[in-house]
Amino acid sequence: MASPVPPLQEGCVSLTVHASGMFPVASGHELTRGVAMTKKVNLPCDGNGGNKSIKKEADTITFETSGNCTFTGFNFTGGSGSPYYPPGFSNKTPSNGVGASVSYSYDGTQIPDGGYTFEYTTDTSPKLGNGTGTIKNG
Repeated sequence: MASPVPPLQEGCVSLTVHASGMFPVASGHELTRGVAMTKKVNLPCDGNGGNKSIKKEADTITFETSGNCTFTGFNFTGGSGSPYYPPGFSNKTPSNGVGASVSYSYDGTQIPDGGYTFEYTTDTSPKLGNGTGTIKNG
C-alpha cells in the first residue's frame, strides 16, 4: 500500500516508483523542473588550468578553484569585447570575474577542435595563480 503523498511545493514533482519484489526507488524525492545542471571546472590556484572538457549540450559552466584561493580575474581570450564571449557562451557571473567561482551560460554550440582559451589570476601568495587553460567539447 502506497504511503500518502505530501503536498508539493510550486515547481516540484514527487516521484515514487515501486517494482515487484524491489524496494521503493526515489520515494519522497522531489525534482525541480527548469533548473539547469551545472558543470564544474576545477582550476588549480597555482595556475596551469590545462585542457578541460565539457559536453556539447546547454548547461551552466562554473569555473572554480580548489577552495584555497579566489579569482581576482577570469576571462576568455582571443576575441574582442570586454568581457569577450566565445560563440555559445554568455551571461558571465560575476561580470568582473572576481570571486570563488565564475560561471557562464553555454548553449551547446560546437566548440572548435582547438578549444577556447581562458586566463585567470588568483589571490594566491606568492602570485603563482596566473594561469591559462582551454575548454573543449569532450
